[in-house]
Amino acid sequence: MLTPRRSLGQSQVVTLVLIMGIMVTLVTGAYLWGKPLVEKQTDTVKIDNAVSLMKEINEKIIEVARHGGKERLRLNVPGEFRIVENDINDTIEMKFKVSGTTISTGNDIVLVGGSNNTEGVVGDEPGIVTIRADPLDGSYEITLKVFYRLLSAGSNEFYKIDLISSGRNHIENNRDFDIVMSTNNYVDKSIPTGTLHLVEVEVRFE
Repeated sequence: MLTPRRSLGQSQVVTLVLIMGIMVTLVTGAYLWGKPLVEKQTDTVKIDNAVSLMKEINEKIIEVARHGGKERLRLNVPGEFRIVENDINDTIEMKFKVSGTTISTGNDIVLVGGSNNTEGVVGDEPGIVTIRADPLDGSYEITLKVFYRLLSAGSNEFYKIDLISSGRNHIENNRDFDIVMSTNNYVDKSIPTGTLHLVEVEVRFE
């Protein structure tokens, strides 16, 4: 019995369908394989940018404390940014989420400053910048902080930068804001171990 010959047009259609099926499979596989790499790269860039930003904020606050005047820095916040008030131990804090991280979780890692986050001597870095990662709902929450420690000058004399929150102290949702830092006042206080010289730096979001 004779078998009907398949036309050239039919063969081309079958070939095209097979090729498209293979291409869809390859593209899907590449997407599923490449997506975690893209996310990881995006998260790394986000963390690096946040670290650079917090270091720059610290440097500008120290500059204002030492020489007076005013500094302004544009922020594009990837998450939440706030000034946490605690008497003379205020902290500038930044939080955002990432899908993955190479940072060890549950520990504060010092990026700027020494191992002693509360005290040092004059000549040491006055500002401390830290970062930590904590698991949160299948992702990770990154927290960066900038704060200032007590510096001893000997003879019962101590110095410290005191952040003063003024006006708006909380921003979020990836909008552009300015953080403004300006010298506010110089205050001497008696403490049990001697005299504390405070340099007040006003900080606000605009």
